[in-house]
Amino acid sequence: MEPDKGRLMYPTPALDRQDPLHPPYLAVRFHDVLKPTAQTALINSWNALNSLNVEYPQPEPQRSKAPALHLGVWETYLMSPIVTANSRNQPPEVIATMDVFLSLIGERIAPKLLNFLGRYFPRQYEHQQRCIKISINNKNH
Repeated sequence: MEPDKGRLMYPTPALDRQDPLHPPYLAVRFHDVLKPTAQTALINSWNALNSLNVEYPQPEPQRSKAPALHLGVWETYLMSPIVTANSRNQPPEVIATMDVFLSLIGERIAPKLLNFLGRYFPRQYEHQQRCIKISINNKNH
């Protein structure tokens, strides 16, 4: 049975049967990661965003049947980050509300996820940190 509180961790099978770089857990679930005030702020921000006239792009049939937004900054294939078209091509009130939502993600959720990644998935954390360092060095040259 799964516990009602705390964390639930499904370890990866013995390392002698798989790639040693495979994460140590197949899945990890944490309870009460965000304090109630942060939960409320995030839900209120999301509801505020959805109450506006958000312009969803047409879904790509080969990927999804449901409309989706890709918000924030994208830099995977670029030397410099850009704001995604889904974030730019919105009415001004949507952009302002979207900024609040993304700020909450950046300030209250991303640091916690990074902490969990470093604690429970150290090799993946180290790899991510190396990629970030390389990306920053490439931008500075």
